[in-house]
Amino acid sequence: MNTTPPPTASPLARLATASWGACCGVLIATLFTAATIKLKGDTQNHSHPALLRCEYLNPYEVVPWQEHYEQSWYVLVCGAGALFAWGAARFVRPSPWLSALAAVAFVPAAENLCRGVFMNKLVTGRLTTCVGILLVPALWVLWRRASLRLPSPRAGEGGRESSSGRVRGGSNREVEAHPSPGGEAPPPSPARGEGKKWLTAAALCVPLAALLYGALAPADLAQTAWECNVESHVASYLVAPAQYYRAPDAVPGLDFESHYGIGHAWAFSRVMGSDGLQSVLERYVLFVLFVSIAYFISAHLVLTDWLGNPFAALAVTLALAALSVEGLGYKMPSCFPVRHPFVFAFLFCAVRGVESTRWALAAGAVGGLSLYWQTDIGLFTLAAGASLYLAGAVFLGGSWLKPGAFLAAGLGTFALICVTLFGPRVLSPEFAQRLTEPLLLYATGFGTALMSWQGGWGCWFNLAGPGLAVASVGALVSYRRGETPTRGVIYAAAASLLGLAMLTKWVNRSIDILWALNGPLVVAVAGWWAWEAWRTATANRGFAARLAMGAAVAALAVAAVRYDARHATPDPLLQTSSPLVRIANRLDTFPNPINAKRRELPNQDWPAPFTDEEVAYLRDRTSPTERVAVISRHDWNFLAAAGRAPRLSWQPFFLVHSPVLLDRCAEDVRTADRVFVDHNGLLSLAQLHPSAHEKVAPVIAESFELMEQVGRWSLYARKK
Repeated sequence: MNTTPPPTASPLARLATASWGACCGVLIATLFTAATIKLKGDTQNHSHPALLRCEYLNPYEVVPWQEHYEQSWYVLVCGAGALFAWGAARFVRPSPWLSALAAVAFVPAAENLCRGVFMNKLVTGRLTTCVGILLVPALWVLWRRASLRLPSPRAGEGGRESSSGRVRGGSNREVEAHPSPGGEAPPPSPARGEGKKWLTAAALCVPLAALLYGALAPADLAQTAWECNVESHVASYLVAPAQYYRAPDAVPGLDFESHYGIGHAWAFSRVMGSDGLQSVLERYVLFVLFVSIAYFISAHLVLTDWLGNPFAALAVTLALAALSVEGLGYKMPSCFPVRHPFVFAFLFCAVRGVESTRWALAAGAVGGLSLYWQTDIGLFTLAAGASLYLAGAVFLGGSWLKPGAFLAAGLGTFALICVTLFGPRVLSPEFAQRLTEPLLLYATGFGTALMSWQGGWGCWFNLAGPGLAVASVGALVSYRRGETPTRGVIYAAAASLLGLAMLTKWVNRSIDILWALNGPLVVAVAGWWAWEAWRTATANRGFAARLAMGAAVAALAVAAVRYDARHATPDPLLQTSSPLVRIANRLDTFPNPINAKRRELPNQDWPAPFTDEEVAYLRDRTSPTERVAVISRHDWNFLAAAGRAPRLSWQPFFLVHSPVLLDRCAEDVRTADRVFVDHNGLLSLAQLHPSAHEKVAPVIAESFELMEQVGRWSLYARKK
């Protein structure tokens, strides 16, 4: 009786076959989407149902009809792609080489198909091309299985050939009947090499931190900080929600809108001080910089554990840092890694949690911390972790209790943090509902930018990148019960699950910079597979051969970069269609310490929005913990300068965007004791935001009376 277990395919072979299966899933998702569009016939743009009408929101009023279909298509790609990838790698098992070639050929053909589908065109010819490409590996499988039914030339030697393509003999040995693209990766370093690896990784953190500071830090802190005083996104993302915590009893969500999450604003409120607007903005810049550098240091350390080589980890980390440069600019803080500083810490715990319940609980705790820090990233993290452990239970024989334990740890950590900091009011259902309101708003087409199907980098953004992540998940679940996936494969699957979840933000608003912001984990997955391929290709080769191969790869990379730069086209929003060109331009022009050493950087004077006397008027008539109602285009600037908490639930008030928020702000004015109105504040509000003016102006006229006018300020007090 043969008791020898079947040999385990290499990770690269699993990825290749899973990629072909993922392509089949993409085709099914696209066909289903095309059929849905034809059946529903809903091809008319519509107005966003939950936006106010004002000058600021005019560009976001119309939602393209494709928006909903793109979202559903992406969900179908992730679900169907993972299932077909599992089936391909577990059961069908076509030739890895043919599978890889078919996947590469499928991407441009599928892009052409999707372009037609989302233009509501007849796509019969494009569909035939895609089907033909994917049929090649399937036909190879049929041919192989048919040929195995013939008498085997080895049959006379006491052996027979199995339907899986392996030759089984009387000695119970099994040999692969077809080659795979690379064998198993070299064995891991011995235990004594672990210390050297981590010592090297720690030493590399020093030059990495110095390089990150030189590239990301502002050369002139005061200048960069002051430039931020005119940017509303600085206020809505971080500075304004942090101001509310000056009032000790303020609870986020219930008492004010913390639009992106809780923790990042609360953490900044601990360090922002009360020394005026300039000081607050300088500390804001340093806060974003510190969190970003800490994120990349954590990425380097976790990638060292993942890739097993600190220098390869450093290379991938630098690639992630370069990717983030697309959004480099302190006027747009949500384009920094400050949105998701804990994702690599989560991966470190989650991967170990596949075998250890304690580590799964630790991963849940990190997920709960992420949920506290930024709501959407936290929800994505919890969903990714639960999916990872559920997949382990279904496909790998893991514990069925682990997904529930992980979620319990995550939600429990989040609840514990919130109750500790804000009290029992956060246990109400309204608190959870308020935190998810922004997610529902953006999920219904707010700020929609459609996916581009015009070739170029869209192939990577729309198909190849997400497809690689889906295939990585399929490679993990293709292992049979009793087989042990390598830690690298588990890392790739966990990072892919979270990366795919984060990319839903980009699907909602498909601007290249938002892919760079939400896709770093997909790039990390690509980096690991590239490193795995390099290790496999250079195994058992001498130094000279490795050097020649490295030079060839570098030459190909340089040629690809030059080709991309030559064929880049102008872009009305991003200046150029090439992210590589944009990254190079940003690194060359951003006023950081490196560029300050290279050349003299120009200074630009930004006029102050107010005088010290005008700030003093506001500060002298309010208490340090009072929530102050201000009607002004510069409301958040005034309150930050005076060191006071806002009373209105949304800041900046002139950019309030939903009827629900406007109603809450009007109620805040109605229940205030005093209202500070800037010179021509109500007139400007009527011109720029008529909906807000119609809500607030009658409340002030009916319930308040003018007490005094000093300079630019009109102080209204409640009528007695």
